[in-house]
Amino acid sequence: MSLPHLLSLAFNAALMVSPAKLAVISAVLADRHGLELSGPEGWSVPDLSAMTVNADRRTRAGLAVTAEGVAVLGIAGPLVHRRLPSAESGGPTTYKSIALQFKDAVEDPSVRAILLEIDSPGGEVSGVFQLADYIYEARQSKPIWTIANEGAYSAAYALGSSASRLLLPPTAGVGSIGVIWQHMNQAKFDQELGVEFSVIQAGQRKNDFNPHFKVPPEARAWAQAEVDRIYDIFVAAVARNRGLDEKAVRATEAGLIFGEAAVEAGLADGIAGLDQALAELTDHATNRLGNGNITAPAAGPTEPKQEESEMTVEANQPAAGVPNTPAPETQANGQADIQAAKDEAVAAERKRVADIMGCDEAKERPALAAALVEQGVELATAQKLLAAAPKEVKGSPLDRAMAGIDNPDVGAGAEAEAGKVDLAARMEARVQARYGQREVK
Repeated sequence: MSLPHLLSLAFNAALMVSPAKLAVISAVLADRHGLELSGPEGWSVPDLSAMTVNADRRTRAGLAVTAEGVAVLGIAGPLVHRRLPSAESGGPTTYKSIALQFKDAVEDPSVRAILLEIDSPGGEVSGVFQLADYIYEARQSKPIWTIANEGAYSAAYALGSSASRLLLPPTAGVGSIGVIWQHMNQAKFDQELGVEFSVIQAGQRKNDFNPHFKVPPEARAWAQAEVDRIYDIFVAAVARNRGLDEKAVRATEAGLIFGEAAVEAGLADGIAGLDQALAELTDHATNRLGNGNITAPAAGPTEPKQEESEMTVEANQPAAGVPNTPAPETQANGQADIQAAKDEAVAAERKRVADIMGCDEAKERPALAAALVEQGVELATAQKLLAAAPKEVKGSPLDRAMAGIDNPDVGAGAEAEAGKVDLAARMEARVQARYGQREVK
């Protein structure tokens, strides 16, 4: 995805994204844009891998269906309305791709229930409420649950809260029910370069939010009104989804709420990990089917024809109405294939983490290297960003954050700075904990 397009998403637009993640994105973009990079405070060591769901078939990439007929739709990373035609693969998750996957699951008669597995800081406003409304309406068709694994914030919470039930592990968080707008004023940077910008315009508001000029009071007031308008929509949607009073939603003040506190606040329904949530939803769907309580699937929003790259459909899908129960031989082969794919993914992720954290450019910039790992950046791109970034200096805001002074929840980053633990080793341990200790059933 081009740098100008990324800048247009991060600046001078209303966003529904957690502040910590926005700080990481902004810092990387500012560095690429030739501005001084100041590390964001409060990031944590990233969760390096998305769990591969045990499944016997897939419809679209990112949508897995268990043998019991529960579709698991993974929603991870920053969320955007749509991907540009020229964008590289592996970019942010699009609302369009989520809608197509969700529509597949809703309209597939062999799918008994849907589990949204969310680990996202949120993202763009455009497109999120249309998708949230579709998820909410589809609750009439079949059971739809959400597992915040390990976070569903802002726009991601707008989607997750639209399900009929929301669960989260004790360490996970939800919330950030708010809207943010940021402007990058680079006038001082222009002066240092000896560059002066002049604008000839027609229309008093045409030059609003130009990064080379200060924001005039009229433009700031307009942006505040727009942020307030979207916030009202967001609050009303969450209140509807969760059956809460709007005053209770506003009372969260867009804060992040974790574990039991999220349940007490009415933003979640219970504490459970992914495996437990999947088991409970399977039992619920089985009992519901046994009672004959199944209605016709919702039609879903009208979507344009999807690009070939997002239309990967595996062969050997069951015919409509035929239960998705493979023969023992097929099931055994499917489990072997899943385990092989899982092992391959673990090896690839382990190598990417080790290469980035072990490269020369990361030695004096471990915090930025960890952030780039979290963003899913490949080695070559990470090396360029690290080489362009200043070395991390003792006593800087970033150093204090990574040492845990400003944010006691930083954790492994502070230990690495103090020499207590090797950051790459900690990440390797996380990969092992996520993949190495889970059996494929």
